[in-house]
Amino acid sequence: MDFSSANDAQSMFLSSSRSFSRRGKRTPANDSTLMELSIANCRSCFSFQYGSSPPCSTYCLPTTVSTSTEYQTLSSRRLRQSIKLGKMTYSSSLCSVRLTSFSSIMYTIFDYLSIYSLREVSLTCHYWERLISEYVATRLTLRIGYVRSYDNMSYADLRAREEAHLTEAAKMLDCTKRRYSKVNIDLMEEPFETRQMNLVLSKLLVPSWLQQLVVLRVGLGKDLQTFAVKISKAVVKMGCLQELHLVHPANGSIRSHSFKELKVVNRSLHKLVLHLKKLYYHASIVSSEVLQAICESCVQLKDLHLLYLASIGPNPLRHLSHLNMLQQLSICCSANILSFAGVRLPRLERLLLYDMKIDWPSLAELTSIKWLKITPDPSKVDQICDLFAGQLSSQLNFLWLAMDYVDVYACLPKLSALKTLVVENVNQQFSKYLPRLPQLTQLFLIPESS
Repeated sequence: MDFSSANDAQSMFLSSSRSFSRRGKRTPANDSTLMELSIANCRSCFSFQYGSSPPCSTYCLPTTVSTSTEYQTLSSRRLRQSIKLGKMTYSSSLCSVRLTSFSSIMYTIFDYLSIYSLREVSLTCHYWERLISEYVATRLTLRIGYVRSYDNMSYADLRAREEAHLTEAAKMLDCTKRRYSKVNIDLMEEPFETRQMNLVLSKLLVPSWLQQLVVLRVGLGKDLQTFAVKISKAVVKMGCLQELHLVHPANGSIRSHSFKELKVVNRSLHKLVLHLKKLYYHASIVSSEVLQAICESCVQLKDLHLLYLASIGPNPLRHLSHLNMLQQLSICCSANILSFAGVRLPRLERLLLYDMKIDWPSLAELTSIKWLKITPDPSKVDQICDLFAGQLSSQLNFLWLAMDYVDVYACLPKLSALKTLVVENVNQQFSKYLPRLPQLTQLFLIPESS
């Protein structure tokens, strides 16, 4: 039996749940029996196919279903009974399937149900209620701190509502059995009392929560430093943490002296850093220490984007030689002249350099570049032409020029391997000087903005 849409799957589950619950009340039948019947009902449907899933994507239920220990205390007489469903008879021994596999399949099916449908399905029995509760805890994000404000609301009223919200959040964290894997503490713009926030963190940063957290986002604005020590101690104990967001907008950047007591030491994050493939560092200025830490820690980087390089010596890119796997490098600004002299990047293919001073002859040392975006310096056009006539003449197949210069145009025929040319900020009167380039397969001319 196949379901061609999510609606069909939803109908099947809702009809199944309604057969065991009436107007939101559970029937007094034994939960184990209900669970067996639910599994047998699912077992009769050999595959579920959804129209919104990728083509030919079919989720097949296993031939056996394993129950948890609390459902394995059935009497021997019940174990010998068979479950009859329509014309099909299944022995209850087939219901001894691995619970983990079954839960993962059910989670996939739950993804297609609305929150209201999930609520109805949870009324089937205690097992389904627990299954959906665990599903919600792993799929949804628990957000603490957002309070809707109105135009005519005074600061005192907003503060009172925020304090009440944090108090209720602390009570909820103390009572709930759910352990959310994603938590967002969002108090960037809201006024709050330190006492209430400490109460929330004392309920959240406990061992049972810390071991489940996968994503933690803390946005406390200027008050983040107040809780730096407590957060630092908790992060060490988060064994499954994969994402940590510490949001603190201080003129668009975070300075090292802003959080002298904040330390991020986490084993799971460290493992992720060692295997990091892509890094966009746009948070603040990249100092020599930061660049060295990135290049020595994230040795498997393939894609690196840097916003602004500080004045860090005559050769600011010397640390890049640690990144033997690097394939794409993008640098927007630099306080010094950017030089690639002595830099060894054997797999670098894409290089994006924006408006900055560049030591153009040093680019010849990057022997693997095939994709280049540059903003030519009018005082160094002759060096750019020499570069195009030398090492890059036979290896460059994509060139993006962020400014048009007639002298640079004259060098383009020397790029014998060039397939795609993009010229930005093209002046109409200079476009006629663009030479004939028979080797091109694509040409893009972007006129200058008015």
